[in-house]
This record gives sequence, structure tokens and C-alpha cells, in this order.
Amino acid sequence: KQSGKTTAGNFLFGCAMLSLDLVEYAYIDDYGRLIVPYEDSDGQNKPCVFPVDSLHPNMISYMSSNIWHKIKIYNFADNLKHMCINILGLKEEQCYGTEDDKNSLTNIKWSDCYTQKDKTGFMTAREAMQYVGTDVFRKMYPNVWVDSTIKRIKKDSPELAVVVDCRFPNEVSGIKGAGGCVIRLNRN
Repeated sequence: KQSGKTTAGNFLFGCAMLSLDLVEYAYIDDYGRLIVPYEDSDGQNKPCVFPVDSLHPNMISYMSSNIWHKIKIYNFADNLKHMCINILGLKEEQCYGTEDDKNSLTNIKWSDCYTQKDKTGFMTAREAMQYVGTDVFRKMYPNVWVDSTIKRIKKDSPELAVVVDCRFPNEVSGIKGAGGCVIRLNRN
């Protein structure tokens, strides 16, 4: 189990789908996945996992046509993860996968970084994302991830934007400053 950000996002997404009358029901299963009705070939509604964060082209097409103008999930780390995948060569699962995926080794060596952290060998995906996101970009421009996410939200302009990975004070301030509401969730 991870921190629960995805499950919380799935829950809020499901609640919004219900309130917008996009589905008849929505619930979270024991694995934190969003379950909604899906009409099968016989015209029967069956429970189905709704992959809110799917990167599959068919799902992206469906979401952009039917859902994202109403509600969209965002992460402050999305732009960082896309950059790490597209520029540094990390695999999608290393950025979006399980703890084991995120702790897998990359092709990036600590010795190739402009400031070493007394570490040797290859970085894990988590270390690479943290190094690039915090030690490079946040050091140069502390609000880089907040501002880039708020800019994406304004560009996309969904009726409801849900940011699920808000952790730092400047992220809270950024959301509030853009007219948003922050809800703090605890594990217990």
C-alpha cells in the first residue's frame, strides 16, 4: 500500500461523476480502484474498474470527449514525471507504478549529477524524480510545479479540478490563491 493519494482521487472523481449524473453508481473497491457501471454487449450494466489515470490512447480519447471538461485529476508531480519519462528515459511504471517500480534503478548515475549527495551508483526512479524535481527545479524556482499545474488547470478549464498530491505549504497557497479549496486527509 502507498499513501492513498490515488484512492482519494478515485473517490472524489467517483463522487463528482455521481453528482454530475455521469454514472448511476460509483464506489471504491478493496484495492482503491473506482468502480462504475459499464454496459456490456447484452445491454446489461456490470461493475467495471474505471481507470481514472489511464494513459491508454482509447481511454484518453474517451475521457477528453466525455469527462475531462467536467472533472479532471491533477498531480503537481505530473509535469516532472512526464519530463523524466520523455527526457531522462525513465519508464512509465517507474514514475507511476508501485513502490517497487519507483525504487527500481535507472540509467542515471549519481556521479553524473552536478552536485553529488555522497551517493554512488545508479539512481532509483524515485531518487531521480526527487533530485530533478526538488534539487534542480524547485531550487531554481520554488513554485515551478505549483505554477505549471495551475497553468494546466486554467488551460484545460474543467468544471472541477482535483489535485491529489498537495504536500508542501507553497502548494496549499497556490491552490488557495487560484481560488481552490484544500481538504486535508489523514490515514487514520
